[in-house]
Amino acid sequence: MFTGALSLLMAVCGTFCFWRYFMLKKAYGETDWAGGGIAFSVATFILFVVFVFGTMVQYAYQRSDFEELRKIRASEVIYKDKAESLTKQFAGYLAEAYPQHERDIFKKISPDKVSFYMVKYPQLQTSQTLTALVAEISKLQGDYYGQQLKAQETLKNIRFRQVNPWFVNAVIPALPPDIRN
Repeated sequence: MFTGALSLLMAVCGTFCFWRYFMLKKAYGETDWAGGGIAFSVATFILFVVFVFGTMVQYAYQRSDFEELRKIRASEVIYKDKAESLTKQFAGYLAEAYPQHERDIFKKISPDKVSFYMVKYPQLQTSQTLTALVAEISKLQGDYYGQQLKAQETLKNIRFRQVNPWFVNAVIPALPPDIRN
């Protein structure tokens, strides 16, 4: 909005210069203020074009970030589902190896606690299958949290564009309800 106000101020100054030019020309035949009016008018036009163009670019970035946020949310769901699926598979291996703890294992296990069970049951570390499974679950958890960080960064950019003083904020769309949280 600052750029719009600056354009308006320059337009007022240009108008004043032209008014002064016509008053001096009428009274004394002088024309020394015409250059100022032309300069202010050209600067106002250029600033206004930059202002409108910049607002349109920010509008496009805002829409692009909405789609990026939708993509991030979808990938979070995929990573989480995959990690939970692999965790169930890991719990199945634990249930085979330690049947007396089966109920306990199924109640407490989650993707972020898989490494804990590898430490709690050191005999499992000898199994390459389980070690690879735990590594894959840990990688998926890391990817999931990475997507959450990326989503927060995108949300920060979206919120900033809505209050950025250099553009027309009324044109910049707000965050749609379907991608909030």
